[in-house]
Amino acid sequence: AAFRGVDAELHAWALFLQGSLAARLGDAAAAQDAFRRAEPHIPFLVHIPTGNGFARRVEALPPAADAESEAAFVLETLAPPENGPVVVASCDSGYLERFGPLFLASLDRFSSPGQAAHLHILDPRPDTAARVAALERRLRHVRLGWSHETSPAGLTPQARTTFYTFARFLRVPRLARLYRAPLLVADIDACLLSDPAGFLAPLSAANPLALQYFPDNLARLYDGVGGGLMVL
Repeated sequence: AAFRGVDAELHAWALFLQGSLAARLGDAAAAQDAFRRAEPHIPFLVHIPTGNGFARRVEALPPAADAESEAAFVLETLAPPENGPVVVASCDSGYLERFGPLFLASLDRFSSPGQAAHLHILDPRPDTAARVAALERRLRHVRLGWSHETSPAGLTPQARTTFYTFARFLRVPRLARLYRAPLLVADIDACLLSDPAGFLAPLSAANPLALQYFPDNLARLYDGVGGGLMVL
């Protein structure tokens, strides 16, 4: 509370943590109150449910919409895994171009031979297949599979962004049946490292943050902690 009027964003993140704790403890009313007070500073909180909102949204889909979504899935290539889980990431064709090379390079750098990865591409472009093939040629240890689908027609920009975010989870049951292996669902803009010390070593008091940190980023406090870093 001492930060009220001094750093509104920091106070908002404190409210977010309080709301998250309340949700974990089962106090939905307290969680909703905290999220509501933080929402003016952290707008995405309007989308945060205090229960199993994802399951409710999936269950609310009309059968025809669910069938249409399943029918949109096109499998191009499976990459049978030899060891460990299949690393799954989903993105649109723009994010594939921006983040796909670093994501796969970091996975390939720390993987044992036979590691499998699968990319699910939303709204592919005519050159998407060539881009995936070019990425695969760079890999030494990782076997790459991929699939794609066209997003539903008539979505607003906000709804399309939400669909892009949730599509990987909607595809998990299908991919689990296809691969018959554990799945690790990752962000396409993540770096996967086996040695966190190697990542942290260059950081110092003068240069304490990396990855997505920049002053105007509303999520800078969160990104400063870890951002898109995954350690296996």
